[in-house]
Amino acid sequence: MADINSSATQLTMFLPGGDPSGIRIAEIGGASIKAYAFHKSLYGQVLQKYGDQISRPGVYVLYGEDGQMQNIAYIGESEDVRTRLNFHMSDDKGKGSKEYWLDTIVLVSSDDYLTKAHVRFAEAKLMVDASNNPLWKLANTKLTNGAKQTKVPKLPIAAESTMLRFVRDTHTLTRALGCSLFKPTIGKQITQSPNLDQSSKDSPEFRFSGKGFDAKAVESGQSGEWIVRKHSAAKVTEADSLSPGIKKLREQLKDNGVLVESNGVLVFQEDCAFRSPSAAAGVVCGSPTSGRTAWKLENGTLYSDWESDKRAGLIAGSTGTQTNLPI
Repeated sequence: MADINSSATQLTMFLPGGDPSGIRIAEIGGASIKAYAFHKSLYGQVLQKYGDQISRPGVYVLYGEDGQMQNIAYIGESEDVRTRLNFHMSDDKGKGSKEYWLDTIVLVSSDDYLTKAHVRFAEAKLMVDASNNPLWKLANTKLTNGAKQTKVPKLPIAAESTMLRFVRDTHTLTRALGCSLFKPTIGKQITQSPNLDQSSKDSPEFRFSGKGFDAKAVESGQSGEWIVRKHSAAKVTEADSLSPGIKKLREQLKDNGVLVESNGVLVFQEDCAFRSPSAAAGVVCGSPTSGRTAWKLENGTLYSDWESDKRAGLIAGSTGTQTNLPI
């Protein structure tokens, strides 16, 4: 039997409808935090089935994309999350309208220990953490000077320790539920475990090229990240329409020596991981681009078509509703 890393976490995922893109409920073994994830259109079903469970103190994330395909999120807190979400739903066309809002993650405690002070602390800390991800924009109106200037409320030492654990668990659960808001994004060298099984191998190699850029990349079978290969070339210039997050990421990669200018292009000095093919494509070509149609196999197959075929094969015949996942 393979050794289990001492930092392994046991995550329980429940799919009420058996659909991994529907309502998802996740818990971490040994922790009291519980997460409910769902598309905005499914909120009515969530209220019917789990209204009581989310009528508790907690934090929540409303997220989607703006008109420039920039990831955008709103982080909130409430003593009664259901009431707060009802307000957001009713205010959908008002002054506080969140037109970008497509998906929701609610995080509450299953043992009712949270108070208003607890969730205000968690909200502030999560906004600070999210501000470190250049690929996301925070929509909170209170962040006029940026989340890094947000003042985190004080708590007694014991309560602060408990809530820091809550925040760490929130990072884990949101990422497991498909939201990369709290995921480190800076490019890094990729090392592949020698003991991966066949299903964990990387995808075939994709290519994205044009005037001033030529890159190759694979989808990691280990992390699901998009990995641009060493020696790939990115465009030096940037379009004005490129999102601020991608511009900032390009600057970080240049500052860290991952992208180095040579012969009129920016050359990747090592394999570099991105959270999505679109983020990688934006860095490579310097303009807003859908990575799902930009990256192609040698035979011309689009990444979007390749992924659809892969997903169909994985999901076909799946009817399970509960899974225990070591992450």
